[in-house]
Amino acid sequence: MRLVSYFLISCGILYITSIYLAENNINSIPIYHGIGLLELTFGILVYRSLGISKKWDGVFALASAGYILNSIFFQSIFKMNSYVAATTQLLILIMGINFLYRIYSGASKGNKLQFTINTGLLSMLQVLYSSF
Repeated sequence: MRLVSYFLISCGILYITSIYLAENNINSIPIYHGIGLLELTFGILVYRSLGISKKWDGVFALASAGYILNSIFFQSIFKMNSYVAATTQLLILIMGINFLYRIYSGASKGNKLQFTINTGLLSMLQVLYSSF
């Protein structure tokens, strides 16, 4: 829970800074590059704290390197980072589904129906959140 609090505080500071810059007609897109990298980093830390397999470390390293390289070489830091933002959200969605599957496979038969309904609702909310 402490990790989520740090994430929300960090994002809040960055969003407030972004709003301040936008109000003063200063390009605030570089802040969104930072927010995206922060989302990826905290997503990795959250799923690592939940005990996700260490096999994901290579994917995390590749995603982080790709995010930074994209911001430097492919998409200007003054333009929206649409490629890696979508990729980051897809990676977090896949990790969430992987974690939910691990929980589902360990659930008893009586709880599987309730778990399936809750997972469907959670996945739907996660997809809706990632589309903003």
